[in-house]
Amino acid sequence: MANSSRRKNLKRSQGGKGPKGRTPGGRTVPRPPWEAVWKRAAGVSSNLWWEPGVEGEPRPKHEDIFLVLDTLASADDGLGSLAAMAAVLDAAEGSCDVSAELRAVAEKTVDPSEAALFAGYVSPDSASQADASAMAGRMLRAHRERDLPDMVAAANLNPRLFTERPLVGVLTIAPLLIYEITRAPGDRPVTDQVSIFFDHCPVPFAGAENVLRLVLAASTGVGLVVPDGADLQAIDSELESNESRPLGRLSAQMLDNRPLVDEFLEWSLEVAAVMQQTQASRSLDQCGAKLTIRFAPIASVAAVVVSENPGTRRFRKSDVPTGSLYATWRRWLELVSPKGHVHRTLGAFTPSDLIDAQGIPFRGEVVRLVNAIEKADAPLFGSTTADRAWTIPRRKTWLVRLSEVLIDQITATEVLGEFRDVLPTVTPLGPTGPTVASQELFLWLSADLEARDLQDDAGDPAGVPSTDAQETLPAVAQLLASRIESALSFGDLAPDELRGLEEWVELSAEILTSGIRKPAEDFDPFIVRGDLGRWLGQLGGWLKARGWKEAKERPEVEKIPDFDLPTPPTDVVDIAPEVAVRVLEPKAPISILYVGGNEAQARIHQAIEEHVSGRYGDMVVIEWVHINWTANWGRERVRISGRLAAGFDAIVLLPLVRTVMGEHVRRTAGDHDVPWIPCTSRGQGSAKRAIDNAVQVVCRQRLAN
Repeated sequence: MANSSRRKNLKRSQGGKGPKGRTPGGRTVPRPPWEAVWKRAAGVSSNLWWEPGVEGEPRPKHEDIFLVLDTLASADDGLGSLAAMAAVLDAAEGSCDVSAELRAVAEKTVDPSEAALFAGYVSPDSASQADASAMAGRMLRAHRERDLPDMVAAANLNPRLFTERPLVGVLTIAPLLIYEITRAPGDRPVTDQVSIFFDHCPVPFAGAENVLRLVLAASTGVGLVVPDGADLQAIDSELESNESRPLGRLSAQMLDNRPLVDEFLEWSLEVAAVMQQTQASRSLDQCGAKLTIRFAPIASVAAVVVSENPGTRRFRKSDVPTGSLYATWRRWLELVSPKGHVHRTLGAFTPSDLIDAQGIPFRGEVVRLVNAIEKADAPLFGSTTADRAWTIPRRKTWLVRLSEVLIDQITATEVLGEFRDVLPTVTPLGPTGPTVASQELFLWLSADLEARDLQDDAGDPAGVPSTDAQETLPAVAQLLASRIESALSFGDLAPDELRGLEEWVELSAEILTSGIRKPAEDFDPFIVRGDLGRWLGQLGGWLKARGWKEAKERPEVEKIPDFDLPTPPTDVVDIAPEVAVRVLEPKAPISILYVGGNEAQARIHQAIEEHVSGRYGDMVVIEWVHINWTANWGRERVRISGRLAAGFDAIVLLPLVRTVMGEHVRRTAGDHDVPWIPCTSRGQGSAKRAIDNAVQVVCRQRLAN
């Protein structure tokens, strides 16, 4: 016996499984406080819940409605007596009208407020509009009769019924919210004042998860721009919608009901926080509706999707209840934001920001937040949709992988392979703003250059784009243009997102050409025409000039005024494969300064110098300046300025340097009349091409002089 007891104690100390509801160490994990109440209420009736447009079970008995109210109240407030009188109403229904007699009995036996509630229930047509309790009774009766128009009328006539009788709202609010989100434009709207209910809701209302899923589907459709060939009906069905609720109508109603939706989402996050801090049941019966354990992650993902969408971005300013996964996500974004910024979305991060984030120590609160985010990676709707859903952990991984590509810890090809089936531009729950599309475009461009570098290293013909890039780059670029247009239809971009979009577009432009440039007079930022590099360069200039109007319509493309941009010198070689130039040989020594990169570029020195020596002999000399991603690049700035003043003939600039550093190098080169040539990738092939281009630029300059 003693040995048996000792074994049990050892098992507990080693973290063995304990009884249900306990942690491995033996600590009891509480259940959400509302579960016991709802379980008792569900024991009274299982068919109070119904959804507009869906055929449900037979109507519940009058007695059951008041018994459920009495159970939810858990107090001696007269509702039990009303249930007994409602039983009389059930018995007399269809044979005689006893409503007057029952009202009289109620006035003498229960509190005036409960008497008014019962009077409004048994005689809804004569309920006083000024009496919130009477209108609550009318609401209950309309709910029992499945009379949605009368429910809307009662809510609009006196929305205070939801604050004075919140338990009535617990049973009746869901059909009203579903109606409001899915109604046709000409139908009577539900007043925004109904949202005050969420400040007084004592327990999760019946059907809350059904409403949440509709809000998520609606938010996904706001400003929805999808690639050609995408199946909107498939997206619709994956979000558990149906043909009577197309995304277009849901998204329009979402925009029309922003106060109501915002209040509901904030309330949902509070429920989610409690569920995450307790041991919630996998499925809780709410008198016919179901509240599942998936409510918490769905609420957080819905909040993220709404906050990321340009059309509903005002939700970013809403209070975030502590304890929810959304709050954890927002706090992590805050900790990895650069000094002086508090980013709230993926699209706010620039390449420089992500490089800076690599220097943040991985300890303390950062570790706790990352662990909490990774632990929450669970299916939202089921295996099929979960495979495509952009959960919060997947968003975190996206930012981490982008930062690793920028500092050469991983290739863009590997990241695209990891996200192959869940790229943000093709998944229903991915970020809908333009900046994330520009991040994806950067990855495709980088992967294409990696493929070209591999071809060069293997001795294959250089400058041949990969098959995937040929097929994908134009589509992603056009999607970026369409998303910019869609975002601007809601007004100007948020300043942090505009900052991020500018830098990602500039980085992509530098990969393809020589950076951003002044747009031509006929430039259309919303349609990709001709050479992708030229379009990206002009798009970067257009963004710098803020060339749009704040109007809820397609902005007119106007003539862009003069503005200060690092315009590429006219003698810079365009590295696009289709550009043919006469190859010149140097007749005098040429000195080239290669700027950018880190130790990864240092490893290719020997191969590059062997290439230069084999082709040009001792006529071309290279000096390497690797910034090594440090934020303290002031010393390197002085070093570069000194080299240019000493008489270097050209600069080869790797774009993966800090943005301010790159701007300084280009500006300093212009001050010294030294041409700069972009090195479009980090591999040997790209470096060889850039140096060869630099040699040609210098040779042509000397011929011209």
